[in-house]
Order: sequence, then C-alpha cells, then structure tokens
Amino acid sequence: MGRRGPAPKPQALNQLAGNPGKRDRKNGDFEPYSEIPRPATHLGKYAKKEWKRIVPHLHNSRVLTQADEKLLEAYCQAYDRFVVATRELRAKGYTTIGSKGNEVKSPWVDIQTTAEKNMLAFAKEFGITPSARSNVSIDEADEETNPILSLIRKKDELING
Repeated sequence: MGRRGPAPKPQALNQLAGNPGKRDRKNGDFEPYSEIPRPATHLGKYAKKEWKRIVPHLHNSRVLTQADEKLLEAYCQAYDRFVVATRELRAKGYTTIGSKGNEVKSPWVDIQTTAEKNMLAFAKEFGITPSARSNVSIDEADEETNPILSLIRKKDELING
C-alpha cells in the first residue's frame, strides 16, 4: 500500500507557504543550483527544448537541486516521446493495418498516452501542475514583489544567524 495523504512538497515551496501549524520541519533538503543547469547531451531534441523552457522557472523558484536532475531529465524525455508520438499520429493516423489485414490501434497511441501519464506524474513532483500551484504561487517568489517571502527570509536570517 502506498503512502497516505498528500505528497510532501519541496522545502522551497513549504517556505513560500509559511508554517501556520508551527510544526517542526525537516531540514535535510539539498541546496538549489546557484546557476541554471544545462540540459544533458543525451536528451532528445524536444526534451532539450522543454528543459530550456521549464528549468528557468524551477531555478527561479529554488525548487531544482542536483538531486532532482535525473527526475527532470525523465520528465523532459517523457515530453520528447509525447511530441514524437503526437507527430506520428498526425502523420499516420490513430489506426494501422494489422498482420491479418484488419484495422488496429496504432502503437503510437499507447506511447503517447504513457508519455502523458509520465509527464503528469513528474510535473506534480516539481509543483508545475495547476493543482500543485494552487496553494503557492512560485512565479512571484521574488523578495521585491512578495513581502511575505521577504519576511520569511528575514526571520530565517535572525534565527540562523
């Protein structure tokens, strides 16, 4: 049986949400990247495009760490498979002729569906789905525009010295 309750959020998202329950929090998270990481050379064409699109957002929200890099690569590869499968379906259609001459579902349908499911699962882990963002706005995670984040940082500085 799987883990009960909502999936745990990354530390950066927890800090933005605050701690209204005043419960102790774990401090074992990895440090975020200081610079935006480059895509791995083994990623496909569309995976690299997705990497370049999504990584700046994750970096600015301080969600992406070195420990997450392979998970992000998997998300981008799932996106690559989704795009390739979608293009194949548009070009060849959703059905094909089977070995016995009958019309059958194209294998690209299953590839596309699996890629969609994988993308959604990975996106939830990074907090980039609409439902994951509903509690915390990571786009406005800037001290100049977000006074709450500024107060959180000042409080952390006072506590941690």
